Amino acid sequence: MIGVNMRSKISIKISIIGYVNILMVLLVAIFHDVIESISEWLLVTLLFVYAILNGVYIQYEIRKQEKLQKALEDERILTSQILSTFPVGVVLTDQANDINYNNPKALEFMQSNMGEISNLKDVEFLSKLDNQIYTNLLQKNELIQINEVEINAENKLSKYYLNLMSMPFKPIGDERKYQKLIVLEDISNEVVLRNKLENQYLEMFKSFAKIIDAKDSYTGMHSTTVVDLVNIILNQLNLDKQIESDTRIAAALHDIGKIGIPELILNKPGKLTDEEYEIMKTHPVIGSELLSGISGYEQISTYIRHHHERPDGNGYPDGLLNDRIPIPSKIISIADAFDAITSKRVYRDARKVKGALEIIENSAGRQFDSELADIFVREIRKKYDSVIN
Repeated sequence: MIGVNMRSKISIKISIIGYVNILMVLLVAIFHDVIESISEWLLVTLLFVYAILNGVYIQYEIRKQEKLQKALEDERILTSQILSTFPVGVVLTDQANDINYNNPKALEFMQSNMGEISNLKDVEFLSKLDNQIYTNLLQKNELIQINEVEINAENKLSKYYLNLMSMPFKPIGDERKYQKLIVLEDISNEVVLRNKLENQYLEMFKSFAKIIDAKDSYTGMHSTTVVDLVNIILNQLNLDKQIESDTRIAAALHDIGKIGIPELILNKPGKLTDEEYEIMKTHPVIGSELLSGISGYEQISTYIRHHHERPDGNGYPDGLLNDRIPIPSKIISIADAFDAITSKRVYRDARKVKGALEIIENSAGRQFDSELADIFVREIRKKYDSVIN
């Protein structure tokens, strides 16, 4: 911006000199006879001095402009060097999505078997984005942010992940072109670290769940099994990664509220009385309240609170109807019930897998979400096909 203004000022100055020269010629023409009548040498001397001063000034302005151009070129080279070593990919496109500029890091991110890429439409991983997001990226001149794009690259040993931001960009000095500036940031290390921490936390929660299960002598490894069963359903869905992670944690801790249930009720070798059952029904609320005060566990707390709700509204603690029950709670409910049905109790024998699946099928739409129940039954039948048949 400064460079453009300086060049304009120099051009204006030189233009003024041209006008002054024209004016001088007119003045000499008008007053030629008057000056010559005084002295012919005076006229020649004035013209000679003016010509020298005029040439010196023009040379001064030219050298000044050359220095400015050199400074601008050095600045351009420095900018290019910075962008070349920048760890973030930078891409400039025009209205037709033709790539007018990309730094080496951007080319590395966008590279494919095609070699040099000239248009955004040729970038393979972009074409695999959600159709609406891909269309907006190509057509709209507005701020668009896409987080955690997963990429499988042939020239890399494993997946890598990018954050992508596209924004309007008007180049200085050329208002005719309306371009987009696209920034690509590699967040692979952050994703790997986050996944590692989440796995560590999940293992810690599983260990905590074993302690919870140890309090209930009749459920054994119930919480650990529920997590495995929940994963069977999650693998068939396309939920947000954070929701998946929170669902697994909620499944591991869904019975944490049993810490507040008296052991005489928890380990009673027989059917609970109505009063005892009402006390047992408080464990989702206790568990939810234990976690609700921990930052980042607000959703997990909610999932735990509602894992005994039913689509028909006859569940507890809040009697929520189908649409108001969180999907993770519905998933945990199915896994929890299946393990309870197939586990041995003092007051009854364990049901076989086939019988447990029939109970879940018959209760779909009332006790369990119909769609999730269908998925679970189908996947369990695949897994235990030889046992069931």
